[in-house]
Amino acid sequence: VQYGENNNFNIRCKYVEKENVSLDLIKECIKNKGCVNVRTYSSGVEHYVSITNIKDKFVYMFDPYYIPEKDFKNFAEVFFENNPFKHNRKVSLERFTSLSPLDFSLGPIEKRECVLINKFW
Repeated sequence: VQYGENNNFNIRCKYVEKENVSLDLIKECIKNKGCVNVRTYSSGVEHYVSITNIKDKFVYMFDPYYIPEKDFKNFAEVFFENNPFKHNRKVSLERFTSLSPLDFSLGPIEKRECVLINKFW
């Protein structure tokens, strides 16, 4: 925040971790046209994605990692979509909030982390 305030760069970043990572916080950031980057999992290792929306029973995310179409069937509750300016993954909310380190889940509370990025005035 200090750099932005001192250099007329109107962006605020907030890092949250563990039990402070919440759906309400993520939804609020998105509602205010912000960007949310979270730690998830992919094939058992930590992985980072950008959350672009949460709607109904799904989390929409952009994952920069390429997964070949032939491997899509290996991901339960994960839908692969080609909306390059919105999202390329659609994950069930139940899976996303799982305490287990499943693909595209937040996983164990003690390992959760998130960066919220918003404009400020």
